[in-house]
Amino acid sequence: MKDQFADEKLHAYELALRLLVVLRDAENALEYMDPTILVRLRRACKAISLEIAKGASESNSWDGTRYYKRAQRYAAQCRVLLDSCRELELVSTSLVEAGAEILER
Repeated sequence: MKDQFADEKLHAYELALRLLVVLRDAENALEYMDPTILVRLRRACKAISLEIAKGASESNSWDGTRYYKRAQRYAAQCRVLLDSCRELELVSTSLVEAGAEILER
């Protein structure tokens, strides 16, 4: 068995990676319908896993907590952007629900 980085052991990190897969499914529609939302959603989704990884690598619990809080803020941004996509009918409701389910965990 290979050694894991600290962030790979976290359930939140695994969920953040799953969210990237959901985003990949939305990219085709958003690329043509609203590229601005796509750029913001892509950035926020990627930032969640990056901030979790940074937090897991910190030995100081205060610094780790700061990165985890940032990840929560990026998750909130993703939720708002997904809700916007639903309201503007840019992507399917099932795709938005899949993303929302991951973010609620």
